[in-house]
Amino acid sequence: MPTHLHRSAQVDAQLSGMAASRDTANQPRMLVVLSAVLLAAALIFLMVGARKVSSARHSLANAQSYATRIDGLLNQIDTKKSSKVDFTKLYPKQPYLQVFTQDLVDKGSYEFTNKPSVSSPREILVLRDAGVYQLTIQCRIQQESLDKILKWIDDILRLKQLRGQAFLSHITLTPQGSGWQSSFDISVYTTK
Repeated sequence: MPTHLHRSAQVDAQLSGMAASRDTANQPRMLVVLSAVLLAAALIFLMVGARKVSSARHSLANAQSYATRIDGLLNQIDTKKSSKVDFTKLYPKQPYLQVFTQDLVDKGSYEFTNKPSVSSPREILVLRDAGVYQLTIQCRIQQESLDKILKWIDDILRLKQLRGQAFLSHITLTPQGSGWQSSFDISVYTTK
């Protein structure tokens, strides 16, 4: 004898609820949401990584440009080091330092009380390989005003024959009576 099962409304509701929950279980919403979150995170990491790569490329390009400039400067320095300096042009012969200085005293309008003395030049070898010497004369003057002494020194240093290469290498000023006593050295670099 066949039995028919009659379902009650309560059982029908339970079966419908179970079917709906199975339906929900078969739809992987959680997987879709998790995948979307992972995709968003991956895109964010990709954008941050791309920005870092771009920044690193820019830094590398700057460093390469800087290295190229430094390399160029080093090559210029090497070129200048290897080129020979012509010391005869840099320090032309100045055999008449004493003569020019004495002429300035003799022909100048200083009206010195006592005639100054100008020594013979001394030579000191400065650069052996280049043959460069420091030529120095010593000048002495007594009982003169400080203005006249300083004007004489300035005029010696400005002599056009010395081409602006003369320099004051030593000076001593001592008060003496109504004036000053001075001893000073004028030097030039010269080649022979």
